[in-house]
Amino acid sequence: MAATNMPNTRPADVGSELAPCLLLIEDDAVTAEWIGSLCSSWGLTVHTCSSAAQALGWEGCASALLMDQHLPDGNAVSLLQELRRAGRLQPAIALSADIDAAVIRELQQAGFATWLRKPFPPAALLAALGEAGIAPPRWDLANARSRAAGSEQVMLSLRQLLTQDLPVQREALNCALRLEPADPAVVDAVLHRMLGGARLTGASALAAAIEGLRDRLTTASAPPAPNDPIRQRLFQCIDEILQEGVDPSA
Repeated sequence: MAATNMPNTRPADVGSELAPCLLLIEDDAVTAEWIGSLCSSWGLTVHTCSSAAQALGWEGCASALLMDQHLPDGNAVSLLQELRRAGRLQPAIALSADIDAAVIRELQQAGFATWLRKPFPPAALLAALGEAGIAPPRWDLANARSRAAGSEQVMLSLRQLLTQDLPVQREALNCALRLEPADPAVVDAVLHRMLGGARLTGASALAAAIEGLRDRLTTASAPPAPNDPIRQRLFQCIDEILQEGVDPSA
């Protein structure tokens, strides 16, 4: 997809729940499309600008800023300074293929919450958004209704099945993570089954957490430790769904 001169908004359908909006400033069309698609699948709305001028001219509201370090008409540090002067005080995340100690000091001094070195895996983006205080909404109700062919009854029946199955899957995941020696393939098999139910029922926060942990399994030599933030987030999402019950709109 070629970069356009006009900003682009990729909305997330989250029903009655307000989706956090990310302002993405990225001039590389492939990177912008990948980040936009990934975040949208997590139930986040993404508004994309391909230049500093577009970002400064955008009048919408954003929960966080993601910006490429090198832009056609500026750089992330100077753009953040201008956005701050314009009253945009949201947490900012820098994206760059060229990040060293000197760049990190510059980004810290400029006020960036965190930064990501390109290319980065989905788990790294999810963790960076968490550092910036951004989490996927718990439910994507519009997607859930679409999967249920518009039937509220079918949607709630599927949600009930998810709620009934999650305790069993939670225990299976716990057992897989405690195996000695650790076997990432066993953990991934449990996560794969859990992900199908999460996507079918519109549990976007749970789906994002599962995808983050699966991604971590491919980049680590062993399953994440109990204090790993992504692992903790997954169990938190499971517990929130079980505590909430069947009807997410209640």
